[in-house]
Amino acid sequence: MSRLRASIPLLALTLALTGALTGCSSPDGTAATPQETATPPAEPPAAPPAQAACIDKFDPTKDYFPDKVKFSDAENVNVEYFNSYKVVTVRHTSPGGPSQKYVLTQCGAPEPKLTGDLATAQKITIPVKKAATGSTGHVPPFQLLNQSQALAGVTDADKISGGKVKDAIKAGKITKLTPTATGADPAQITTLKPDLFISSTPTDPANPKLRKEKIPVVSYADWFERTPLGRAEWTKFTALFLDAEAEANTRFERIASDYRTLVAKALHVSHRPAVLLGTMTDGKWKAPGRDNYVANEILDAGGTYVLEHLNGTEPRPLDFEMVLTRGAESEHWLAPEPTTPWKSLNDPISKDARIANLPPVKKANVWTFTKRINEGGGNDYWQSGAVRPDLVLADLIAILHPELMPSHQFTYYTQVPAQ
Repeated sequence: MSRLRASIPLLALTLALTGALTGCSSPDGTAATPQETATPPAEPPAAPPAQAACIDKFDPTKDYFPDKVKFSDAENVNVEYFNSYKVVTVRHTSPGGPSQKYVLTQCGAPEPKLTGDLATAQKITIPVKKAATGSTGHVPPFQLLNQSQALAGVTDADKISGGKVKDAIKAGKITKLTPTATGADPAQITTLKPDLFISSTPTDPANPKLRKEKIPVVSYADWFERTPLGRAEWTKFTALFLDAEAEANTRFERIASDYRTLVAKALHVSHRPAVLLGTMTDGKWKAPGRDNYVANEILDAGGTYVLEHLNGTEPRPLDFEMVLTRGAESEHWLAPEPTTPWKSLNDPISKDARIANLPPVKKANVWTFTKRINEGGGNDYWQSGAVRPDLVLADLIAILHPELMPSHQFTYYTQVPAQ
């Protein structure tokens, strides 16, 4: 279950919290929530206060990081501060894989004397001025932190949904990186010579080639997190490389406050509708376990997860007959993004007629997060949605409890027509 469940008594007392990021009074007069008509802001309008850049005269007794972050919701990442360097630990970069440590040294400071596993850890000079990303999902933290100028290259750039990064790509200021069949293109990235490459997978064959060229590679492993706020807090991970901790704290605290206010809004509902997750793949129903962040977000939205008996986070194949039995009382089906957006429920039924037997299909109560797909095929749910779980949660509450969000305009989710 979501770790927010442990704080339900506290949440009940916070209904009067103001949503500081996009908050406004809701039409029904309840506590402020994220603006119900809002779309994700591409980037804050004002630049954050500048952090310290290169050190001119090094003082070993001085703390060069007055602004620090702590990870309260994210479980897969941690940071330890020293006077002139930071040690970042990513606990898991692949299922069952080892942890990774990165040593981030402030520009102008001498390289620290390190022992043990830190002696062989990747060394990165900060603040990073020229970063490249292996996924569109790595871009939103830069935009949220108002650090788009630090991006030099973006993989699948045509799929970026908006903001200053998209403008810079169109203007030719950010290089479009084209992925290969196995991952990133090391030749392209080596030519770009970034200060940092954020990898989409630790097993990408390009990663060791880039390290050999002295290009640091780090893993953005937010997908291991069990809660939406845990995933969103990885904005702080990006901030560590940019010396943008102050802005990261401000942005995340506001988003988390809005999220928790919404949780409180759905806390005392009299009925918690049953929700089905997953979809048919090769004759099997594929759905995540109860520890998956989406399953936890359903709980936060005032629903229950039909397949809550499944352990873990990862999706796994299931017999459809079992799904149909357990889902007999399901009221909503939240389907993952189809390869081609469904025009009607006839689309999934045409691929497997058994889907027509699902109760939500019979009631035409099926939703997908495909409202914000751009002309390049990019889905903003996987971009801004990862750092704005408050907006995703607002959509889910409007689906499960429309009476709580009477004038809601959806940001990511859309209902699939019956015909």
